[in-house]
Amino acid sequence: MHKYIYGKTSDSNGQHEIHKSTCSYAPLFFNAIKIGPKIDSQSAMETAKNLNPSKCFYMCQHCCHTWYINQPESIHL
Repeated sequence: MHKYIYGKTSDSNGQHEIHKSTCSYAPLFFNAIKIGPKIDSQSAMETAKNLNPSKCFYMCQHCCHTWYINQPESIHL
């Protein structure tokens, strides 16, 4: 299991990037929100979306092998 986080600051498209806490591209601790320990990146995405239904998320391409964007128009997990 890995611990997952996402950045408080969104990108230019209003999306927040989810990282493993050990990722070298993860935001600094004062700019990170904890998702918690999860079995995989999809589970982290589902938890983040359930806790923050108004926000959009995507997985870091460097630490999470699943790369997809969860936009409001797309199917919610």
